[in-house]
Parts: sequence; C-alpha cells; structure tokens
Amino acid sequence: MKFLTTCLLLLACTVAHAQQTVNDRIFDKHHQLKLSVMAQLDPVNPGWDLSYEFQYAKRWASQVNYTWLTDHILAYATNRGEPPYISLEGRRIGIEQKFFYPEKRSVRVREYFGLNLNYLETRTVSKPDLKSKLEPGVFIPPAGTRSTDRYVFSTNFKFGFEIPLWRGFLLDMSGGPGIKYREVTNTYSNPDITEALVEWDILNRYNPTKEWTGTFTFDIKIGYMF
Repeated sequence: MKFLTTCLLLLACTVAHAQQTVNDRIFDKHHQLKLSVMAQLDPVNPGWDLSYEFQYAKRWASQVNYTWLTDHILAYATNRGEPPYISLEGRRIGIEQKFFYPEKRSVRVREYFGLNLNYLETRTVSKPDLKSKLEPGVFIPPAGTRSTDRYVFSTNFKFGFEIPLWRGFLLDMSGGPGIKYREVTNTYSNPDITEALVEWDILNRYNPTKEWTGTFTFDIKIGYMF
C-alpha cells in the first residue's frame, strides 16, 4: 500500500511538473530570425524588414527589427498613374516586448500581447503635383524636384499569433492600434516650384506637418527558429 501510494505521488508530481512545463514553455527553440511580408507591400514606406526575437523567462520575448526603406521593390503609382518617387531611401528601427498568453493545454498556436516602439526616418525625392496637370497648355511649369524628409516616432499595442509551420519555420501575425508623431518638411531644387504647386495632396505623404495622430499596424512575418 505504501509502495502504491508512493508511486501515485511520484506520478502526480511528474504530471504536475509536465503540465507546468507545457504551460510555461513558448517553444523549444528560443531564437528566431524573421522577414516581414507586409513591409515589401507598403505603398508609402516600402522596404526589407528583418527582425530577431529572443524568448526567455518562460512567457516573455523581446524582438528588435531593422527596415531598409527603398523603392527598388515595386513600382508604385499615384491615382494619376504616374510614379510618385524618383528615389526613396531611409530606415526604420524598432523594439518590441511580448508576453505570451498562458495556455492550459499544449497547443501549436501561441497567442501573445505586445508593445512596440518604432523610429522612422526617410528622404523621398519626387515630382510634385503642379497646376499644369489641372490646366494643360495654360500654365508652363518650372522644372525641378521636391525632397521630402519624414521623421516618425510610433508606439503600438498589439495582439498576435506565432504558428510553427515545418522544420523550424514559423508564421508570426500581429496587429493593433497606437499613436505616432510625424514631422514632414519639404525642400525644392527650384524655388519657383512653390508658386506652381497644387495646394492639396490626396495621399497626405508630402504635406509639411508636425502632428500627433492615431495609427494601426498589421504585419505578417515568416521566420525560422533555432
């Protein structure tokens, strides 16, 4: 009887420890390298986004990312069907803290809450919208380009999923609301351009501003665990 009781106690302790291990563990491998799919499809800030995530302390993980902003990905067009960029270059740096939701059973899909901070700086050289496009033949536009410098600080609260796929590969999907501060300034290669500018910008990309505004982020990353 004492032997049976001892065995039952050992079994109970083993099951409890195993259950706690399942609940506390995120994945067996704690390092991840990921590439964002959405960054390459961004019509305003296209680029290549690479991130590294380290999972630690049972349910916690930290992620850092760097985005090389460039227009050498896709040819984007405005509503007038013309390329908005002559050139675009810049960078975005971000850090994110994740907390994985405690699971009461072993599951493949791991849910998490995240808080991220991002800093973006970019310079875009473009052909501005001039009055000659609205009144062809009436107004002769001056030649020149516009350089737009943009600086953005943003923070977002996110909810996401990390889903193991096959042989260490995984899918990371997340999104959530936040706030950002935008600062936009313009300079012109020809000062006469300022008198020929159309006063509005449909996409609000190049309008000079210093403002706080709301934002919403959504991202899909493909990664590898090791």
